[in-house]
Amino acid sequence: MYDFIVTGLLSPLEGTLLLPVYFRLMGMKIGKRAVLGEGFAGTLVDHDMIDIGNYATVKAQFQAHTFEGRMLKTGHIRVEDYSTLRTNTVPLYGSNIGEHTFVASGSVIMKGETLSPWTSWEGNPAKLNEEATVLYDSLTEEGSNVGSL
Repeated sequence: MYDFIVTGLLSPLEGTLLLPVYFRLMGMKIGKRAVLGEGFAGTLVDHDMIDIGNYATVKAQFQAHTFEGRMLKTGHIRVEDYSTLRTNTVPLYGSNIGEHTFVASGSVIMKGETLSPWTSWEGNPAKLNEEATVLYDSLTEEGSNVGSL
């Protein structure tokens, strides 16, 4: 039944403003002007366990539940405002992606992990990309015009 709904009803809504409306009706919290990437509808099963902030760009495969040692474990996943989760990023349950955070394609955000705001992450498991963070650090030096960002 779920495959029928995804392929028959939700796939045509991808890339439109109606897809977030559907997910909101299913219990997902989606901020204004959030962008849900193509293929997103087919990978999402835990609608009520995921919060996506304003202006976030997401094309991830959320994993808000797992079975570990025959026990079901669940937790919310929060994507803060202006964050980007690229293709095939896998945030596990309990993870929190900070504001203005970038996560590269194919990265895995471990369960319960919090990614700091204004940082860039990549890898499996996701590790801080120092080179990308340095760019932001240089903007915060004395005399810069960070307020206009």
